[in-house]
Amino acid sequence: MVASPGSSARRVARLAAALLLAAAAAGCAHVRTVTTPDAAFVYGFFDVQEKVGAANCVGIIQNEKVGIAARHACMATSPEGLFFVQDVPPMLYNVHSFYIDDTFQSLGAMAKPFAVKAGSMHYYGTFRYQRVSDAGIGRAGKFTLTPASHPTHAEVLKKLLVQDSISPRWKKRIQARLRELAGE
Repeated sequence: MVASPGSSARRVARLAAALLLAAAAAGCAHVRTVTTPDAAFVYGFFDVQEKVGAANCVGIIQNEKVGIAARHACMATSPEGLFFVQDVPPMLYNVHSFYIDDTFQSLGAMAKPFAVKAGSMHYYGTFRYQRVSDAGIGRAGKFTLTPASHPTHAEVLKKLLVQDSISPRWKKRIQARLRELAGE
């Protein structure tokens, strides 16, 4: 069987993606954190209503390289869809992918860089995940990720307050942000 140039390019792209995932799993170039006053907090929510599993890794990339690799990591997640990372420096970030159980989902063209300001709490948003088609041998599954109004920003903040891994400093900021939202 003779492979077409397109199929070779797809194989190379799949291999490159697999190597990138392996590097991420091996812990190369983790997201840098800081303890200075300009540290920021990034958070959001993926609403996975159909019971396909939990979003157990939401990948974030910092616009900062270590050697040839950009700094990246999985943000902390909760089984219900909450994701967050605390104490990150101000710069450009990109949420590029996530896992629903053991299935890798790339945001591809939907992934857009966003600026995180010094000392800010950056709300990435609430999005509804819906599976369109399952993955198969040699092909990725398809999904949609659309902005959603539920849970609300305030509800997401309340979910953050019960996370044991969030530092007391950020919990105070979350409570202050909830008071601001209540006054709007």
